[in-house]
Amino acid sequence: MNDTRDIIEVLHEKDLKQFLEELGKYNDFENDRLLCKFCKESVSMNNIYGIFIIENDIELVCDNDMCYNKYLIERGEN
Repeated sequence: MNDTRDIIEVLHEKDLKQFLEELGKYNDFENDRLLCKFCKESVSMNNIYGIFIIENDIELVCDNDMCYNKYLIERGEN
């Protein structure tokens, strides 16, 4: 399998702020301007499932079951 995505296996919530600051996305995250890739709802500390780096940008997935399942289908894991 030839996958060109960067993978971060685990990111502890205490490191999330620094990670997003390094990407220049923390202000958007704090102001509810980062949206779930699937449902387009705002992603926050209360509902974040995952962060994925795709083509030098980030995509977020919320913890909604529908979004999680769509993520698994997209990755071919369901």
